[in-house]
Amino acid sequence: GGLVGGVVALFAIPEIIAGIGLLKRQEWARILALILGVIGLTKIPIGTAIGIYTIWALTKREAVTLFNPRMQHAST
Repeated sequence: GGLVGGVVALFAIPEIIAGIGLLKRQEWARILALILGVIGLTKIPIGTAIGIYTIWALTKREAVTLFNPRMQHAST
């Protein structure tokens, strides 16, 4: 049980880090979340749905602007 819990925690760490970064609107977190979303596409069926939504939401122009401070200043 401890080994399985350790493996699950090991795979969850990047997702937790990406989530914290997204809450702080960091560009690197958006990129990490996109990478994790692409990897999640292989986890049929729920991971596929979440991966598609992640890619769709984080590649929209509004999201790119929100997570890129240089583009925020240029648009104001």
